Amino acid sequence: MPKQVITLNDFSGGLVTDKSDRALEPNELAECTNFDVSSKGKIVASRIFKQTSLYGQNSGGAEADPGYGLTVFSNDYLSSAPSTVNTGEFIVLKGGANELDLLEVSTVGENASSWDNNILSGSVTQIRQAFYAAEGDLFVGGTTSASPPLFAIPASYTFHKQLQIPSWVFTDATCDYNNGTTIAHDNDSGAVQVGQKVTGGDIAADTYVTAVASGTSFTISNATTGGSKTDQTLTFYGIGVHKWSVGTQDKSVPTGGAPGQKIYQSTTTGTGTTTASSAADIMHWVIKPSGSGLWTNDQSETSEVHEFMGTWLYKNDTESDMFALETGNTMTGAADFGLTDATGLYVQAWYGGGTTTGDAVPVTGTSELIYGARLYSRFAGDGGDYYLLAEMNMEKGIKGDGETEWHAWAAQTSAAPKAFDQSHDTGDSCETGLIAAPPALLTYKILNGFSTDDIPTDSRRVDFKCGLIANSRAYIGNVRINGRSYGDRILKSPIFQYDVFTEDNYLDVAINDGDQITALAAHGDRILQFKNSAVYIINVSKELEFLEDEQQGAGVAFQAAVTTTPFGVVWVNTNGCYLYDGEKISQLQLGKLSSTDWENVTSLATIGYDSAHQQVIVLWDSSAETTAFVFDAETGGWHKVTDMVNTSVNTTNMVNARGDKLLVGGGATADDINFLADRSTIAAQPEITKVVCVADSSDSLDGKYFLVYGNTGKTLVWIDTDNSGTSKPSGLSEDLALEITGIATNDPVEKVAIEIANTVGDHAEFLTEVQGDTVIITDASNATRTDASDGDAGFTVTTFQQGTGSTSSAYTGFSLKTKVLDLGNPESNKNLLEVAVVYKYGDAAASVKIITTADDGTATPTTLGVIDQTDGEVTTKEFDTSGTAALQGNKTYQVEISGTMDRRVEITSITLTYRDLGVH
Repeated sequence: MPKQVITLNDFSGGLVTDKSDRALEPNELAECTNFDVSSKGKIVASRIFKQTSLYGQNSGGAEADPGYGLTVFSNDYLSSAPSTVNTGEFIVLKGGANELDLLEVSTVGENASSWDNNILSGSVTQIRQAFYAAEGDLFVGGTTSASPPLFAIPASYTFHKQLQIPSWVFTDATCDYNNGTTIAHDNDSGAVQVGQKVTGGDIAADTYVTAVASGTSFTISNATTGGSKTDQTLTFYGIGVHKWSVGTQDKSVPTGGAPGQKIYQSTTTGTGTTTASSAADIMHWVIKPSGSGLWTNDQSETSEVHEFMGTWLYKNDTESDMFALETGNTMTGAADFGLTDATGLYVQAWYGGGTTTGDAVPVTGTSELIYGARLYSRFAGDGGDYYLLAEMNMEKGIKGDGETEWHAWAAQTSAAPKAFDQSHDTGDSCETGLIAAPPALLTYKILNGFSTDDIPTDSRRVDFKCGLIANSRAYIGNVRINGRSYGDRILKSPIFQYDVFTEDNYLDVAINDGDQITALAAHGDRILQFKNSAVYIINVSKELEFLEDEQQGAGVAFQAAVTTTPFGVVWVNTNGCYLYDGEKISQLQLGKLSSTDWENVTSLATIGYDSAHQQVIVLWDSSAETTAFVFDAETGGWHKVTDMVNTSVNTTNMVNARGDKLLVGGGATADDINFLADRSTIAAQPEITKVVCVADSSDSLDGKYFLVYGNTGKTLVWIDTDNSGTSKPSGLSEDLALEITGIATNDPVEKVAIEIANTVGDHAEFLTEVQGDTVIITDASNATRTDASDGDAGFTVTTFQQGTGSTSSAYTGFSLKTKVLDLGNPESNKNLLEVAVVYKYGDAAASVKIITTADDGTATPTTLGVIDQTDGEVTTKEFDTSGTAALQGNKTYQVEISGTMDRRVEITSITLTYRDLGVH
């Protein structure tokens, strides 16, 4: 028979273990470890998580609970310098005990190491955080790790930017500048603030303060003109607010003093002095009867007067509870009006500053988080609801009932006093147009979607275990509100008000089922609600949400097991890896990975999406696990990576950052931020070994041992329980022996680990650390070592990090096996004549083997050699097998390439040349 040739150059089917090696398709692999085969025609090294200076290590972090502690959000301004524009993002990582730290990545792709520690701390941040972010603000809930877990106090890290009372004027005659944006001045009172408008002889139009460097220096948005000037007078307008704040869900109401609200009645002429400004941060509502309308007020009859209530407005028009004004719910100076002829009225909002000085500051930092206020009224005899009479906005001014346009703020001066009976002419005010009739349209409930009776108790505290943003609302799941817990319930916020929740604005789709919500995700106009045992798909495209589908057995343990991708929501549990694409749920590992392989995936598995390569990363376990399965969205293939993350401590959840970066926290240390990337050159590093111990049972460990290697060589670590004189194991030819004498009969596994760590760690060649039942042994030197192994102790001994004494591009643990090739005829015998591998960047330890299988099923590997050309030139390595007896007359052949590989390795094709001998 003539020679025949078969070439394998498409491996994109990836790892398939759910079928026999013979039943695989030509592009599928029986083994694929640390190789990425997602590119047709090329096998390369898999990507792994690594920690470099791109994301500087935190300082003082604490180990996260598995799968918790990491999030990413963005804002237009830096956290450390709120007046500085930010074009990057923030990475938030669990810091020390009960705190969160923030890393500013101000420019995507450039090194970042500026950590802002303790942005949130104390009881508001616990070990199992739940994060969601909206409009540049971060919201945090979650629980402790207690059993059962306790809710953390929800908190927020919120940015505020507004120019309050823009008509307020402040002048400074000490300003020095020279054709630039930096201005020096002598006034360090703090009156110059970011956001203020600035005017002056050498100042361009529409110039604003952009930063305040110190009490005597600030910068502006446009450069000055006119050369060098000293002691110039500049005028500043408004009170700028540019800051981050830490808050809760509370929307504070006055408790007496500032910030507060009062209400007065002015005479029709407005020339009196009954309206008195008491202090800064006190807003005065002034009611002035005037003009024609339908208003009447009879002070002699308690049922014939008008009553008033106020509220504060916070960011995104979130509204406080209604409160009685400081002067009561009727007007100071109230008098009859409209009894003969009904009248209209005007409403003024006035901040007087509390002094008779024209430059009195109307509001201070006490009011910096207040964005506005509302005044409600009702006729006493009617009782019932209060209706919106006027609304004040700190920046825009005021508008009355029925008005759509704002009336701007204006400064009060002695030259232009406001005719609302003010006791003096300072401060700033704004007035509505004529309000002809008492309001009867907008109630608190209509404006907010809930009544004041619906506001939660305990300062509006609403606890939650998971949350997300969808359709401009916040949705939080597994909640506690008004002291009642709802494990099955989702609460939803009003639109754009991301930390406002009430008990009756909720979604219930599966209740009283003995389960609770563990995670939430969104795709299009669907929300996926996860419980431990099931997933529910909720349609939120209409005003009333409804359950669209559910799948039992497809739940998750926590939020870290869920990720979102451009093609849908993907999640992982101990049963498999699932995709919801907007229409249906499918299992991605079915027909690919066997159930036996999937048994390695635990309930603490986490998942992330690599947007740069369109791959899904499934880390088997977030409690110090290194191995992951990787799914390629384009080819549908899988591969396994055994060194996905260098981990001695728990890893966090995975998150996506800008620049197509997939991040995970933890790993080698609790302070690390790792990102998924191509493998890089390995610096000299020590060997690290993990020893998972077992407990002693009736001296079961007596005389048992394991082996580890250090500078001296082979080190025998053996146990003499109770220090009873047990002899050292013989015949092992060790270079060093370490006797463990501190373990007593029936000691628990934690005590066993501690005693082993104490003895091994006392030797100068090793450093040790105990993690529960596990001892981490680190070589004291950077050197290549023989891997440690168990002797007869029953311990699980693995090499966590390979030691090397010099910089290297080589990584261990690679393995690739093709399908079992019958070469077109499963019954005929064939002689294998040659094997050729086309590759570049080989390694002296990258071996090529052929596996043959006898009729009785016995598999025999035959090593052909190595692909060891180390440069970047494409090389064809040909192995002549015509004289190798073991490779003649076999029915099948299987190719294995394994061992140590260069980080840049590329394998293009594998070609087998053979002669079919026919059926015998």
